[in-house]
Amino acid sequence: MEITFHSSGVRIPKGIDISEPGKSGPVVEACALTNLQEDGVEQAETSLPWCYIFVHHSKVSAFIDCLDRDMITYFVHRTVVYLRKKQARKVRPVEKPTVSGLVFLQGTPQMLQAYLDLTFPGRHLVKNCSTHLPAVIPDSVMRPFMRVLDISPDRIRFLLHPFKYYAGNNVKLRIISGFLAGLEGYVIRIDRDRRLVMEVGGMSVAISGIHCEKFEVVKDNAET
Repeated sequence: MEITFHSSGVRIPKGIDISEPGKSGPVVEACALTNLQEDGVEQAETSLPWCYIFVHHSKVSAFIDCLDRDMITYFVHRTVVYLRKKQARKVRPVEKPTVSGLVFLQGTPQMLQAYLDLTFPGRHLVKNCSTHLPAVIPDSVMRPFMRVLDISPDRIRFLLHPFKYYAGNNVKLRIISGFLAGLEGYVIRIDRDRRLVMEVGGMSVAISGIHCEKFEVVKDNAET
């Protein structure tokens, strides 16, 4: 079944009405456009999955420098915070990771963990609490996520609660139009704006500006 959501015409499911804290300023991204190598073969523009790791905020810069040196493709979501010194009129923009220490890495869990063991002993990829294995984000999900940040970064917001919290009695939907095609989640009203709330490696992310996209219902495997 296909559902088309427009600002007029077909009604969008009401969903649940929640409030999430706003961000300090526009969001920007930092992504190494280098090639990931495996078995000596360059892997630019591949379908390799993504994993992620948390690094102490004071060590993120040094960590990223090593990734650049070793040609590991990574992605960091950042927020611009505007700071004002005491008794000063001017404010200055400061770029900080939106989620402190969060760094996405492209590659298989085995390959990335082997790299971490060799280069950063003692560091480990974040695990999925359900499987107790490293959390994996398909490239088909990560690419649209990064494209949104490149084209319209203000459309992305990290949420506080786990993905199941936003499910309620809502129907899970899949976008089938535009460059977000393939992304799945729930249409939720957040701060009076309808957004697609989706899961990215165990984290909840909300994407705005979905009113004119086409959707289809994601069928439960149990129904097939």
